Order: sequence, then structure tokens, then C-alpha cells
Amino acid sequence: MATISQWSSLGFALVNTGEVYAAGIVFPAICTTFAALRLYTRSQQKAQIGLDDWLILAALVNVLGMGICFITGAAMGVMGPATPLPISQEGEMSYLHSFELVAKIEFAFQVFLALASGCVKLSVVSFSRRVFLVHKPSRFGYVTTAVAALILAWTTAFFFTLIFTCGTHVDAHWGTEQQTAAECGNPIAPEEAFVVSSFLTDLITLLLPFPMVWRLKMSLSKKLQVTGIFLVGLL
Repeated sequence: MATISQWSSLGFALVNTGEVYAAGIVFPAICTTFAALRLYTRSQQKAQIGLDDWLILAALVNVLGMGICFITGAAMGVMGPATPLPISQEGEMSYLHSFELVAKIEFAFQVFLALASGCVKLSVVSFSRRVFLVHKPSRFGYVTTAVAALILAWTTAFFFTLIFTCGTHVDAHWGTEQQTAAECGNPIAPEEAFVVSSFLTDLITLLLPFPMVWRLKMSLSKKLQVTGIFLVGLL
């Protein structure tokens, strides 16, 4: 049976079960804390809960789903430790079962990720409109509406693309290598397209408020401070 030493030539450290648990617990907990603080601040300011807040809550639900995926994978022993190579028919069945479980978890994770990303982007656009859109019929209003429509279309497209990469044979996502090749073509291509397009839509979304900030009647130092706050989102 293969040991962890056989994977040492990869050139990077493999995660362990504890780190998978940490990713599934800590990051969703941080997101939940910030979402709760956001709603608490709204209540203290007696401000109305807006569309941007509801979208963040929708994103949080999907982030929790992503966390559950990590926790489930770690608890079932298929995420974290390296899967041993089979040395017998019994070992081969165990290996294939582990591979199938990981593929199912990754499939669910990707769907949650697409929905969470879309909700966060739409929340940022909605927040920008809430802060800067004073007169409804304005150039900024038209631009943000167009960006929101783009993000909604992007989210919908990748939601269905990630699910139906293999056509109606959704189970091919966690099938054998031969089945995946026959039904899915190159299953990595949609994932690569998602990563690149997600970065581009992030950039567009985060740059939206900057022209409005620099049109505000305030000192240069304050404009730089506000710009810096928005730039934190790029991290």
C-alpha cells in the first residue's frame, strides 16, 4: 500500500485532515461573524435591510455549504490524507469508492462556489447603488444595472455549465476516467473559464465606485482614504 512518502516528489506540501477541517469551520465562521455584524450595525443605525444585505445572506448560505463539503470530506477520510494506491482487488474497490466520494464533494463545492460568488458580486453592486445612486436616471445607474445583469447572466451560465458539463450524464462527474472522457470532454475547461471570468467580474465590480468617490466634494486625503477602503476588496 502506498505511503505519504510516495507523494513527496510533487514539490508542494499536501494538506492534512486538520487543515481541511479548519478550512471548513474557520472561514465560514468568519463569514458568519461579519454577516451578523453587518445586520447588527443596520439595526443600531435603524437602517432598512437592503437588497445588498439579503444577497450577502444568500452568499453566506452557500459558503456554509462549501464548509460542509470540506467537513464531510475530512470526516469520511477522503480529503486530507493521501489516498493509498490499490494493491489488490479489494484495495482497488476502496480506492474507486474514495475517488467517487471526492468527486461528488468537489461537484457540490463548485456549485456552491458559483452561487456564492455571484451573490457576493451582486451584493457589492447593490451596495454601490445604495450609497451613490441619488438620482435614479443617471449614468452610474445605467452602468450598475448593466453590470448587475452581466453578473446575473455569468452566475446563471456557470451554475448550469458546471452542473451539465457532461450533458445530461451528471453522474459522469464522479464516474470512471473513461466515462468522464467520453461524456465530459475536457471537464477542466469550464473550471478554468470560471476562474478567469470570476477575476474579471470581480475587478469590474470593485472598480465601479471609484469614479463616484472622486467626484465627491471632499478633501484629497479623504478621497484617498475612501478609495483605500474599497481597494481592500481587491485583496
